[in-house]
Amino acid sequence: METSKMILINTVTKQPVKVGDMVTNFRGEPSIVLGMTEPRHSGSTGRIRVDFGEYYPSVFQCEWEA
Repeated sequence: METSKMILINTVTKQPVKVGDMVTNFRGEPSIVLGMTEPRHSGSTGRIRVDFGEYYPSVFQCEWEA
């Protein structure tokens, strides 16, 4: 079984996003990353969980990279 090698990246800073990091949404509201779910297929964007919900990564200027 192959292990996943996808990394969530902040599209502005180009830095990896990890659990515990502070991210800012498109409204300028800061949040703490509590978890993330990789895309399950090519049409999926995955999700990012923060202290006030679960969202598309683009809400926090993030995207998955292989």
